[in-house]
Amino acid sequence: MNVFFDIIFFANLTKTFKSIVVNFGLYFLMIKVTLIGTGRLSFNLMNEILNNKRLKLNQIYGRSKFRPKHISDDVEYIKELKKINKSDFYLIAVSDNEIYNVSNQFDAKDGIVVHVSGNTNIKVLSNHKNYGVFYPLQTFSYETNLNFREIPIIIEANNKVNQKKIEKFSKIFSGKVY
Repeated sequence: MNVFFDIIFFANLTKTFKSIVVNFGLYFLMIKVTLIGTGRLSFNLMNEILNNKRLKLNQIYGRSKFRPKHISDDVEYIKELKKINKSDFYLIAVSDNEIYNVSNQFDAKDGIVVHVSGNTNIKVLSNHKNYGVFYPLQTFSYETNLNFREIPIIIEANNKVNQKKIEKFSKIFSGKVY
């Protein structure tokens, strides 16, 4: 009788261990993203990231003292850029005239900082080691659900290695990366 319970116990222990390894392993394989900004584009990116198993949304930064209603409760909302955690990608989705100022207020360490503007020079991010542009060519709203796979994303980077990384990241969102 004890052998039977030992076998069941061992089988359950093995199943639990497998589950932990799979889930824990997937967490470390996920691309960690921080969104900077809380406007329409950030809202749409947030929803896209939260619904993608390859991406983990670490934080969303916003200037508002209170969490905007459209920001998911599943994501940490921060009001100070110095509280940004380490991520693989930092997406700056603020007004064009604020990109430079916002970019200079945090250290991305080895992460890649990208802005989402089609109208701003890549050089505004040159205070970071790894930087580029991730520009979805689309008008965004809070009401419309868009199919990101169909939205063209224009990319640029400060070097070839980052260009490849941004391209790979962009292809998670869209089938049309240029």
